[in-house]
Amino acid sequence: MSKAEEEPIREIMTDEEMNNLATELVSLLEELPENISNYLKEHCSSGGGQMDGEPIDINVDALSNESLYKLRKLLDDYLLEKQAKQTKAESREKELLDESGFSNLSIQSSKGNFTDKIMTKTDISSFSC
Repeated sequence: MSKAEEEPIREIMTDEEMNNLATELVSLLEELPENISNYLKEHCSSGGGQMDGEPIDINVDALSNESLYKLRKLLDDYLLEKQAKQTKAESREKELLDESGFSNLSIQSSKGNFTDKIMTKTDISSFSC
């Protein structure tokens, strides 16, 4: 049993916090990991006999305070993990660009140099001796 599970939750989630939780859940329903989907099916389904693939009826008002905070924790953990993966991917993408030597600055400066060289050759070749 983890430390978080050992400590009873003493605070009561406010209506605003419950609304925020519900809004976040609805906005993320299509991408929720299995552990959160299973938690929702176990705690939010009306009638209990939820079939896979059926929409989940989320009624945060009907959840116990303990369930609300557990759901909040699951959602926060998922969002932190998602953000860490995104940051890691962005960092790796930047590393790849740095390793390849390409950047907007180097492309712009090389374009300028190339254009200058073409103009110089054109100017010289247009004069006949």
